[in-house]
Amino acid sequence: MPSHTVHSALVKLWFAHADAPWRFPAWQDITGVPNGLFPTDDAHLPKGWTRKTADDIASYFHQFQSKKSEDERIKFAGLQRKVGNDTVPGRALWRKWITDNYSKRWDIHGRIARVLNDANVHPMQLMKATGDFDDYPGATSYLPLALDAIARDLFGPESFDKANHLLRELREPTLMLAQRTWEQLRKAHVRDVGRLGKLREVMDAALAGLDRDNLSKPSLSALIRKAGKWHALALNFDSAEMLAYVDEVMAELQRLLEGLGQQVPNRSKAAKKALTNITTKDLETLASKEDVTSLGHLYDAFFSVSAVDEGAARDPAPKLSIAFAEPVDGADVGVEVEAGMTEKQIVKNLGFVLKDLPFIFNKRRHAGGLNLWDHKPEKGDPELTAFRLHPHQLAGVHATVRKLTLSKPLAGHCTGVLLADSVGLGKSLQALATVAFFIDVCTRQAKGLSLPPLIEERPFIADYNPLPSYPTLIVVPGTLLGQWENELKVAFKPKCVDILLYGTGLEEHKAFWSSSGAYAKSVHPPHSRIILASHSALYQDFSAMFGSNRHPEAFPWDHPDPKHDPEVKKEDTLYGRTYLSTIFDECQDVRNTGPRHSATLMILEQSIVRLPCTATPLQTSTKDLSAMGRLVGLPYFSSENLFDQERQDLADLRRAKIAKLEESSEGDEDADESQCPVRLEQTAIAKRIQEKFDGRVIRRTAASLKPDGTPLIDLPPLTVVHAFLQLTQREIDIIDTVTLADLEAASSANGRNISSSRFYIEHRMGVTFARKKANSKIPKFETLEKWGKFKSTKIDVCCRLVAHLLERDDAPPVAFEGGSPIFP
Repeated sequence: MPSHTVHSALVKLWFAHADAPWRFPAWQDITGVPNGLFPTDDAHLPKGWTRKTADDIASYFHQFQSKKSEDERIKFAGLQRKVGNDTVPGRALWRKWITDNYSKRWDIHGRIARVLNDANVHPMQLMKATGDFDDYPGATSYLPLALDAIARDLFGPESFDKANHLLRELREPTLMLAQRTWEQLRKAHVRDVGRLGKLREVMDAALAGLDRDNLSKPSLSALIRKAGKWHALALNFDSAEMLAYVDEVMAELQRLLEGLGQQVPNRSKAAKKALTNITTKDLETLASKEDVTSLGHLYDAFFSVSAVDEGAARDPAPKLSIAFAEPVDGADVGVEVEAGMTEKQIVKNLGFVLKDLPFIFNKRRHAGGLNLWDHKPEKGDPELTAFRLHPHQLAGVHATVRKLTLSKPLAGHCTGVLLADSVGLGKSLQALATVAFFIDVCTRQAKGLSLPPLIEERPFIADYNPLPSYPTLIVVPGTLLGQWENELKVAFKPKCVDILLYGTGLEEHKAFWSSSGAYAKSVHPPHSRIILASHSALYQDFSAMFGSNRHPEAFPWDHPDPKHDPEVKKEDTLYGRTYLSTIFDECQDVRNTGPRHSATLMILEQSIVRLPCTATPLQTSTKDLSAMGRLVGLPYFSSENLFDQERQDLADLRRAKIAKLEESSEGDEDADESQCPVRLEQTAIAKRIQEKFDGRVIRRTAASLKPDGTPLIDLPPLTVVHAFLQLTQREIDIIDTVTLADLEAASSANGRNISSSRFYIEHRMGVTFARKKANSKIPKFETLEKWGKFKSTKIDVCCRLVAHLLERDDAPPVAFEGGSPIFP
């Protein structure tokens, strides 16, 4: 039975409530159409429209509405003609404009899919709950449950009635938009089921065909690639049968790589049942050390935790360029006291008596970035250098401890600090040094040893004294897990703490906390255990205990309703423990209200010391700063006073936008951007919010200065050049085939609110050096003439750039024109 398309549903919305949804500020921000579809001033028309375009589309709207029945409207809107060939010109113009923007630029399907995910009514979630991926759920049963949440995301509160529900006249056409997304997800699911079956056939054939007669690096490489592609998709169809086979495949790959002498993290729960006839003896004579290393890297690319980490797609909205936490009278925000102290005074106060470092930190580091846990350097290795914290990092640690501690107990005292230094200033290491400080204090208190002078003077954190022996939790984006693990091993002395990796998947989490799991096996006291987890692992635990149903009038800091028996499930999750300190990296990713924000708030509420970290606390809205304040634990940012102020801010910003539009209509193209009404209003709001942080933010930038007036870190100016390269026809022909398959898989994943870097692995490898068969060896070229015929454009240009820049320190920059470098 024919139904309304997105194009016709939007026309119905326009008639259902005058100029809806184009009248709503949230929709205006999403679409970049701030003045409605048919303003009287031509200067305010949607981008790319002329007055004739507007008149034609308006005429189509009214012809659509004049039809006597809904079936006639559907039939009328469904006639497809190209622009210029339609007897109703506005129909083709409207369809093309919506088609060009709805998903590609406005991401409406993606937004609706993410809301469905947050509301726990995404089709994949519903099928996972039953374990039946062949029975696709019906939209009519579930979409009404998420309709208000969808409308709030797309249209904002202005579209709601006094009962805090979407206006009655808007419900039906909005439901039509959601139904189109539901149908798009169904089609993607059908494609994925087909792809999954084909990928498994290919992988099973590779497993069955692997024997000692054809055992080689290319055959193993092909197996890893085929298994990796299947594995990326199979994890989303996590029935008991599928998960069992995933474990069998993973166990076999681990067995093969370990037989080659490659260390592989054992993530499989299944018994190591051999799926091939290859023995350890067969593997021992297979390949050179270089080949084994290459296979290990390929395995990591497809199966490392960071490659399979799932999370929400990054917000594509433009970033605000509004100043926040700027220096006051030359002193950086948060370290004003430390600016008047000498480095000697700071390290003495912290008790860093050995090399100005925490007692449990390494005193040396490897210049090549190797850590002393996994690599044993030879005595006298020239690559080993003294490990030092920069003076600004020491000041940051001192400032954090000073802000968190008290001379007298005070229950409810805020025990969080927002670490907001710019990228490149060593924020991660500073956070680890702070964590190490409190771990050392715990140890000293337990053993009755002398304490750092700062703790002697200020022994309480809220009303804690002594500090309890609780573990430390570090939560980071999945793509940064490897980087943080290495940073931990660079910083901490080997074996002085246990670094426990928290994997993905509820079954793996249950095993982690079991009596025979990694946490219980640690021989260190709890305060010397550091748990490293990804954002998505935390969200998985939260989703196991909580749904996404929230009261319509709930505040951003109110948690959603719990699922059945959440306390029983809690023990198998990160929420079953209290933490001495919690570092939450890239906390700007959880600024928006919803399950992820709630998941982060709740874990921080179970931490004595909160250390949210971000280089960009202000992203797309001044409301982002309020979210940062909640993560820190400042009471104001979880109060009705804040809620009332944000409503006033929203009204003030709307007036500023109107003023800006009035200025632009006067044609003042040379207007000073710094005097833009919207920018001025946003700056005023940001300054007022900063005052509410009560000093609980530390922020230094590349422009910050030392007490002597010299730069904080002496780095040359950074110049970023975006170089677009024209590939050779040979490369294009090969890469296009791979890219199309990758994009289809990635597009389907995005519709399920999944962001997995593995969908692009084959594309990235192809761009590096295009090969018709991905597992074939990269050839060796003996002459530049041969290289020219088969060269990798990226490698070729990269080598030429490096050679040019290394000619001399003041080498002039290279320009790029028409996809080629222009060397001076």
